[in-house]
Amino acid sequence: MKYLITLIRYQSIDYDKKRRKLSERFPLIVDKPLCDEEDGETVGSLLTMEHPDFEELFVKHNAQDLKDFVTSSALYNAIDTLTEKQRSVLKHFYVDNLSNKEIAHLYNESPQNISKLHQQALKKLRKHLGLESKNSGKRET
Repeated sequence: MKYLITLIRYQSIDYDKKRRKLSERFPLIVDKPLCDEEDGETVGSLLTMEHPDFEELFVKHNAQDLKDFVTSSALYNAIDTLTEKQRSVLKHFYVDNLSNKEIAHLYNESPQNISKLHQQALKKLRKHLGLESKNSGKRET
């Protein structure tokens, strides 16, 4: 029993250290000014503003293809390199917020296969965009 209590205690300490380290590394600063001007906009003011672009995205939610949601021309061209099924999986995953299991049910396939398609599509996009790291195939020890 003492072993379990000690184990839980140290695990909780490690968890707290990781959370604290992440919160210090990536603080959420909403009142940070976007420019040097005294009366400039802040990140928080942008979050509360109504943008027509967001409304257009919600209207486009019924779009049939992933490319309808992309605004970057490089990413748009990279998506053209994907197969139709890979594009469809990415759309269901990122636009429709479906899980691998739900997408697998739509295609009558296994969740592992959907996960593999998803990973292959991301790898192909990274490669086309030049984001592929040199040590991507090697594990760090």
